[in-house]
Amino acid sequence: MQKQIKLLFFIAIFLISTNGFSQSNLSNFNGTWTGQGYQFDLNETWSIILRIEDGKYKIEYPSLHCIGDLQFIKNENGKIYLREKISSGDCITNGILILEKSVDNKLIFKWAYPDGKPGSTAELIKFY
Repeated sequence: MQKQIKLLFFIAIFLISTNGFSQSNLSNFNGTWTGQGYQFDLNETWSIILRIEDGKYKIEYPSLHCIGDLQFIKNENGKIYLREKISSGDCITNGILILEKSVDNKLIFKWAYPDGKPGSTAELIKFY
């Protein structure tokens, strides 16, 4: 009995310390977010539409004519980590997105190349 209690205790501590690594506690990110991205190495801007709904993540870069899906990697310290899979257009695929809520209706958007090199940033505003 004591071993079972200890095991449950350690599982509870793990889930609390890692935020459960689940998508279920991310409902406050749900919605459509829009903004302008800035790419460091090209000194260019482009439009972003990010849609998050019940664990499904979609990305559009209308001015670049690119669309893709985002695969959940983890939720850590209030940040969502996603892998970008471009399905249409000539944008780089397999980049890493990091999303962090700054205030109720704003997200900090950071994008890195597949090798981890920082590539772009944006502030997205919740459209609805």
